[in-house]
Amino acid sequence: MAAVTCNLVVPEDPAIVPGKVGIGLATLGGAVLIGGYLHLIRPWQLRWGATDEEAAYTMSGDEVVKHPTFHATRAVTIKARPEEICPGSVSNRPGVTQFEILSKE
Repeated sequence: MAAVTCNLVVPEDPAIVPGKVGIGLATLGGAVLIGGYLHLIRPWQLRWGATDEEAAYTMSGDEVVKHPTFHATRAVTIKARPEEICPGSVSNRPGVTQFEILSKE
């Protein structure tokens, strides 16, 4: 059998250890990424596609939950008439959808 030798190099200043510097930089980098996400990307995600006016709308049920823990308004603009988007779901009476008509039968 062959003998295995290992040479261990100890830095002169024990406060400067290469592993600690790498961990510190990784932690700092992670904190910057999380902070950037929370302050720049997340607000945009919560209002994706919605105008200021649409985000200010009150919805039915808002009076039930006074202090919600999550609030998001997302919107999609489709430049077409309702009949072109979903034919058959358009009714002559406001507030009545195809689902409501089918569920009564």
